[in-house]
Amino acid sequence: MNPLNLLLAYLKDLRNLATHFVVGLLMLALLIFIPVDLHIRLTVLAGVVCVNIARMRLERKKRH
Repeated sequence: MNPLNLLLAYLKDLRNLATHFVVGLLMLALLIFIPVDLHIRLTVLAGVVCVNIARMRLERKKRH
């Protein structure tokens, strides 16, 4: 599959959007109350992306 199509499928998934929205709000709240290093925030964001990709692949395998 084309990487652009994979990216579009990832961005169109409502669970991914909701997860990133919640994580973004949590990061914003932490930034206001607890100064967190940029590397930690990026690591958390990368972790969320990896978990969502794994979830999407498992759902696709279950459907087929």
